[in-house]
Amino acid sequence: MIDTTYNGLKEYFKSLNYTFDERVFGINIIGIRSSLNATNLWDDKLVLAYIDNKRNPVVREFTNFTTDPGYYFLKTKLLNPKGCAILCEGQHLRMFTIGKHNNKYEALVQYAPVKVYRDSNKDNILDTNLIDKGLFGINLHHGYGSALVFNNSAGCQVLKSPADLTVVLSLVKVHESVYGKGINYTLLR
Repeated sequence: MIDTTYNGLKEYFKSLNYTFDERVFGINIIGIRSSLNATNLWDDKLVLAYIDNKRNPVVREFTNFTTDPGYYFLKTKLLNPKGCAILCEGQHLRMFTIGKHNNKYEALVQYAPVKVYRDSNKDNILDTNLIDKGLFGINLHHGYGSALVFNNSAGCQVLKSPADLTVVLSLVKVHESVYGKGINYTLLR
């Protein structure tokens, strides 16, 4: 179990030799993948850790989140002949910036190449044996409040609620206004 206090996260990142941003409004965006290895559920967690303008450590947790593709893209419609993308665990430096998800609404969009697993056998079990690296449109967006993930993720990191995404974007906008484009994303299990 990962200690999701500010100091707990900072120490955990240090133990993994990961970058942990300790600057004022240096936002650490952290996905924590459930051990269930199940698709179609909002069973993961998104954590934001940062220092506010009064120099207080802040941790925000969002529990209706998925780091896995939905059933639709694993079982029905592969967008890539190599298979459906599943973001690899680890730290992805400067992965996201503010942009438009599918040219529809504001979200965090992929800004730097990342490693993904490719799952092509359409069996609804997340496979992690083939690794691909590149720009694949792995965004952080919302899932329209739907009960199940289904077609709301083809490998993206997805908050169930549009309101939760609004909170995340407001903080990332402050980060990018001070530090420029590109914010780190760390995916843990």
